[in-house]
Amino acid sequence: MVKKKEKKSLVFQWAWIAGVVIIGLSILQSILENIFVSFSFMAVVNLVFTSIQILGVFIFTYAFYRLGRKYNSKFLRIISIILIALTILGSLLLIFYIDPIGDSIVNKVRDTSQSLGINVASMTSEQEQLFGAALLEDENLMQQIYTFLGIIAAFFIFLSLFSILFGIALLGIRKKVKYAKIAGILEIIGGFTLIIFVGFILMLVAFVFEIIILKREADS
Repeated sequence: MVKKKEKKSLVFQWAWIAGVVIIGLSILQSILENIFVSFSFMAVVNLVFTSIQILGVFIFTYAFYRLGRKYNSKFLRIISIILIALTILGSLLLIFYIDPIGDSIVNKVRDTSQSLGINVASMTSEQEQLFGAALLEDENLMQQIYTFLGIIAAFFIFLSLFSILFGIALLGIRKKVKYAKIAGILEIIGGFTLIIFVGFILMLVAFVFEIIILKREADS
């Protein structure tokens, strides 16, 4: 019985640590991308960081599935399972489809600017028109851009929807878990305001409270 309890605590222990790692790597990745923006090795660094973050999200979300089992919240368990499935699917999509499309778009834009002898950072209005017309004439490039934007739009919609649902699930255990109410409200408001980017800040704060929730569960 003691070993079973220790095993449950270990899940929450790894999960809150994973949450801290996700935030830390996100900040570090952003800093490195700004410093080494033109260095080719950043592609490998980004792949490594992204892979670790994906694993962290999996562990973090699984802990909330276990939390749902602990406090008999079927809705939290269901949402957690769906989020885990979407994390796996989204990860495969990101690595094998979205990233290659993004790289292809960047390369084609760069090649077009070089072929026209235009410095994108300091274009005149005439060069902007010439550059824009050249990009629009490339049907393959435009198709890739539309596909990329469509995927990004779908990502925002799913993120907003599941932030709201996850928040509702957290509110369902608010009487049993401290800070679940705060995290739930922030997730819901964050999901509704994601389109104006205020939601990202609220969801980040909610994520911090969720780390605290898992830390408390690990220590209990």
